[in-house]
Amino acid sequence: MDFDPDEYLGKQKSAAASDFDPDDYLKTVRTRQVASLPATNAPQEPPLPRWAAQSPHLYAGARVAREVLGPVAEMLGSIGGAAAGAAAGTVASPSIVVNPATGAVAGAALAYGGIRGLLDRADEILGLKEPPKDLTEVGTEALKNLGTGAAYEMGGQMAGKAIQKGLEVGGKAVGALASKIASPIADIRDIPRQKAAKLARAAAGDRLPEIQNALASAPAGRTASEAIAYEIDPLTQRAVVNAPETQALLKKVEELKPGVFTDASRATDAANRNMLAQLAGGATQAGSVAERASQKASLNALTSPMREAAQEAANVGGKKLTALLDGVEPLPKEFVESQIKRLEQQGLKPLLAQPVINDVLTVLKDPAYAANDLVRDSASNVAKEISQWTSRGGVIDSVALDSIRKNAVNATIAKLRPGLDQAGQKEAAASVLSKIKPVIDDAIEAAGGTQWREYLQTHAEGMKELSKTKLGAKAMELYTSAPQKFVDLVENNSPKVVEKIFGGGTYDIAKAMGEEAVMKLRGAGKDISRAKDIAAQATAGQKAFDDLLKEHFFKFQLPNMLNIATTATNKVLDILTGRIGKKTMAILTESAKSAKSFDELLSTLPASERSKVLKVLKDPNTFGSIVTTKTAGGIAAGADDANRTSRRNALSPELNENALTE
Repeated sequence: MDFDPDEYLGKQKSAAASDFDPDDYLKTVRTRQVASLPATNAPQEPPLPRWAAQSPHLYAGARVAREVLGPVAEMLGSIGGAAAGAAAGTVASPSIVVNPATGAVAGAALAYGGIRGLLDRADEILGLKEPPKDLTEVGTEALKNLGTGAAYEMGGQMAGKAIQKGLEVGGKAVGALASKIASPIADIRDIPRQKAAKLARAAAGDRLPEIQNALASAPAGRTASEAIAYEIDPLTQRAVVNAPETQALLKKVEELKPGVFTDASRATDAANRNMLAQLAGGATQAGSVAERASQKASLNALTSPMREAAQEAANVGGKKLTALLDGVEPLPKEFVESQIKRLEQQGLKPLLAQPVINDVLTVLKDPAYAANDLVRDSASNVAKEISQWTSRGGVIDSVALDSIRKNAVNATIAKLRPGLDQAGQKEAAASVLSKIKPVIDDAIEAAGGTQWREYLQTHAEGMKELSKTKLGAKAMELYTSAPQKFVDLVENNSPKVVEKIFGGGTYDIAKAMGEEAVMKLRGAGKDISRAKDIAAQATAGQKAFDDLLKEHFFKFQLPNMLNIATTATNKVLDILTGRIGKKTMAILTESAKSAKSFDELLSTLPASERSKVLKVLKDPNTFGSIVTTKTAGGIAAGADDANRTSRRNALSPELNENALTE
């Protein structure tokens, strides 16, 4: 529908007759003008024009239109002029005057200068500024407007020049610092990026330094939300950096393109499952069982010959003694002892049962085991079994002795503690065997089985590897069926699970599995805790983030005095529609994909600071002062890294915070 200014103003006049007082309005404007004066000797604003009093409704509408549409016109004029100038420069190159870079600057300068000139004339008509006194003042004002337009366009182009200048003056270190400062300047005229950065920084709030440090220190391949929550407190299993509003923002962004971000989480999950499959010996529980059976067969193939050789060597003396005593009836004790000494002189020592029985029963004399029925009855049962398997001359076979060691203690514990589960029985048996095993092992070794302990150590190490595979299978099961129990296991909060697999006395998963394996397991556990805490933070920060959106993007509504004009402006700002804007959301989505890109977004220079930055970068002393400061400290080569955590800026040495940030 066509807009008729006269019809519109007529409606406004009739509609506002009852509630709009021109005199009050003009009085308010004048009061604001007086109140805004910095000092009594400051230049006074020009008086309102005569037509303002004659047509107050028209004046009020014109003034609001100027305040609302003026900045938009400047912005669009500068951007449009730059685009046109760059296009013209592309065609006209290689002329230095109209190449794409200088063409953009020239186009922005001319367009901005022209629109600014028209706005100045409007300000003079509205009585907002004094008209120029002479042609010299007119020329000066025009040149100033051209310079401002060029400066706005140069904001982006000066980034490259700043880096080049830094390299020329201070080498790579200063060049890197210049890049850090200059790269955000290129974003000054990028409105969607400015909006995205404003929203991200607003969500970060006073936690911005924490968030940026987390983004900088996180490993590559992590999304922004994962990087912020990368460090997990081992006590609470929560992220060290608590940023609920930022996590709420990132969650909303991730929901727009779930495929991109679920791909990342699926890749992390796949890597964890692959790691667990390696520890378990198979991608499934059945695969792990088959692998453990294979491990056991390989272990037996390795250790059985070692065991048999040691046992055979320990039996040589006993077999010789039995042969010497064969057919001797009756068998005097003195004759047996003489034959034993004869063999010892030949370097053979029979494996005799009675010394072993005596040593086993000696354990019962230790006051520490008084009234301990497990130790007492286990030792007594071992002694009894040894006596039963003793042959003529007091000889016992090493194979029988080894079997007694394995079975007699377990049988005694099962009889005395019938209610104990398998893990409890293992723990009790381990405690008793720790006192009895050395006695039996010493006897076998002394009888000639010199490789007996080597066999025992090799077998124990193989069984430990088999137990690692079994615990890996348990971890793989918990990862899928009970993620929190998996976290408890890998963080040493499930000692019984470890003891059940490795045996009594072994409850520390790090000692059981080894540091390398546990680091991998804990990495998977942190992924679980991280995802859980990110979701919790996003939920906790949702309301605050919604309020933040309303405050920064949806609260501001332009006056309804010029419906068509204000509607057009609201479309430019993406406010009236209740949307942040597709381009802005696209930038947020792209930035959320990695820690580096989101950190760069947070570092985007606010548009309100562009004049400050341009002034600093134009100052020839800027880079000289940087070189002096950094070189004097002896850290020019690592200036950026050394100051990462505090993010101090040498361009603003009087402040601890970066003067270029909001």
